[in-house]
Amino acid sequence: MDLSELERTLNQSQQELMSDSSTKSDGYSRLLQSAAVPSTPFFCYIVLVILISYSNITGLYGLIFTSASAVLFFLSLTLTAFRYRNYFNNRITVISHVLFFLTVSAIICVYLTGRIKELTSDKNLPDFISNVSVKIDKVKYKRYSSELHFSTQNDSGKILHGIIYFQGDRIPDRGDSIFIHKKIYRVKLLNNYFSSYLISRGIHYTSGASDNDITFLHQNKISSDTVSAGSIMQNNLLIRVDSIFRQPAAGVIKALLSGNQNYVDKNVILSYRNSGVLHTLAASGMHVGIFAAIPAFLLLPFFRKNIALLGSFLSVLLYLYITDLPVSLIRAVIMFGFFYLQSILFRNRNVFNYLMLTGSIILVISPWEIFSPGFQLSFGATASIIMFYKQYLKSLKNIPSFIAGTTAVTFSAQIFTIPIIIFHMNQLNTAGIVSNILIIPLISIIMGTSLFSILVSFISISAAILAGLIPEYIFRLSFLITGFISDLKLNFFVYNITLPLFLLMILSLAPLLNYHKFQKMKFYPVLLSIILCTLYMKKNYSGNGKEFQIKWGNSKAEIKTEEKKQILKIDLEESADTEKIISEIKIKNPDIKIIELTKINNSGLLLSRKILNDYAIEEYRFSDIPHINPMFKKMIYQLEKDNVVVKFI
Repeated sequence: MDLSELERTLNQSQQELMSDSSTKSDGYSRLLQSAAVPSTPFFCYIVLVILISYSNITGLYGLIFTSASAVLFFLSLTLTAFRYRNYFNNRITVISHVLFFLTVSAIICVYLTGRIKELTSDKNLPDFISNVSVKIDKVKYKRYSSELHFSTQNDSGKILHGIIYFQGDRIPDRGDSIFIHKKIYRVKLLNNYFSSYLISRGIHYTSGASDNDITFLHQNKISSDTVSAGSIMQNNLLIRVDSIFRQPAAGVIKALLSGNQNYVDKNVILSYRNSGVLHTLAASGMHVGIFAAIPAFLLLPFFRKNIALLGSFLSVLLYLYITDLPVSLIRAVIMFGFFYLQSILFRNRNVFNYLMLTGSIILVISPWEIFSPGFQLSFGATASIIMFYKQYLKSLKNIPSFIAGTTAVTFSAQIFTIPIIIFHMNQLNTAGIVSNILIIPLISIIMGTSLFSILVSFISISAAILAGLIPEYIFRLSFLITGFISDLKLNFFVYNITLPLFLLMILSLAPLLNYHKFQKMKFYPVLLSIILCTLYMKKNYSGNGKEFQIKWGNSKAEIKTEEKKQILKIDLEESADTEKIISEIKIKNPDIKIIELTKINNSGLLLSRKILNDYAIEEYRFSDIPHINPMFKKMIYQLEKDNVVVKFI
């Protein structure tokens, strides 16, 4: 190569680098411009008002997040004012718009402040209620119990709200009146997230109960007032799913169509969780997209685009109606509604604007959702994808497009969701990116083909069962993949983030930086971050199959190995700090298969119940004759539900 060719090559490389840098800068400029809309400071303002109003129950974390939301509010307000600075030339228009926004903001502030004060006020609330009749307002069916949301009136006329975690055979329905024969204690504002979340919703009383603790006073007959058409449709749909598909695929399909993961087999749940793809089994925007795509695909060849979009919108509304109304689904449906309206009105589409408007609507209606992990994950993932998808996609430009798209979505979604998952669940899964790339397309196919099989069932059940083999076998493939990834033990429990781990995680943000040396590395810093984080956590956040012991005063929990199976032996005093001991166990990432309870008391039973939720336990051993109390009954009920072998040794 002569000197002139070398010079041309260098100049070309420099131009490509400058072009990439310019493109990335333009991308961020467009992002800021799309975010600088009135809905952004409006959303930040609502968040700020809610956090200030809840300041009496949020503590130090509330102060930190309130300060952050105040900064975001003033920053977004400044950017929006700068973008629309030309509007300030017309004084009358400016004054009218400012007065309008101030009036709306004042009304929302007064409304939210008053409502939150009413929800969280514990004035004149007794420490407990007992021997009282209550009305069941809502029933949520969970894996180990049913949540009975109730209301009752005290002597002063104040309406009290609470939840009964019911474990029994005869579950009350919405609208039933029951008499409770036990004390139901008031929720104390302790230093934990769950109690604050309950109080934020106006729920001040909780208790467990069984068949012996309640008496039916009045049982509502099935009517339009007690059972909605959506519930009837959901029940009929679930019955049809059971008639077409076999377990455990039927449970997964029921979860995808109803939004309730409690239909899914526990081993499937744990396999998907440990491989970082549990979110794919929850009703979300991905599933809304599938429901929207089916009518669009069928209608577009024969009708105009607006008619096809209307069919899609009605389809996703039907999906929302028959589900348990998860926040992620409500968010996706509202955003799709904005998309549809702006499409038929021929307005420019701004996805970030849709997201901010959707968040504002949900928080004004249900301000407590700001503390919900589901709300935070749904909006965090969507915001991450909107903000960073294109930047990550550019770093994957040499990868086939069908792989690059899913990978860029996964990369970008992790930016906001990983901190939320660590904060709420204390988990970090380094296999999530790979498993998401593999599993998300399979779940989409499962949902699409299962819907097709259900539609065929209205013509012929036999043909539907035959068509149903496709989603069943695809599910088996997904379960094999998640099982393999789960066995790698890359789902770590993290209760404190060290500086080295933080820096290794930050490395994955390199493709977002507008610096040519990072751009030349493409997506490799993300892969390097995943590998180094995995190696670091394997060394520092895992017991690597070793035996260990945890002591807390006179209490101890130890991991032993018996016939290549890890056993958790629990010997706790009644006053033991179970949360501390559980965190110490989980951070070692053991593969617990057997639990042995040496000393039978409430602390030991409570700790082992929480371990049962997070591990696939095969056997449970009692080393002593148990005292038959409510906690022991709950344990036996949970063991029966999970088909765990019980032994008394």
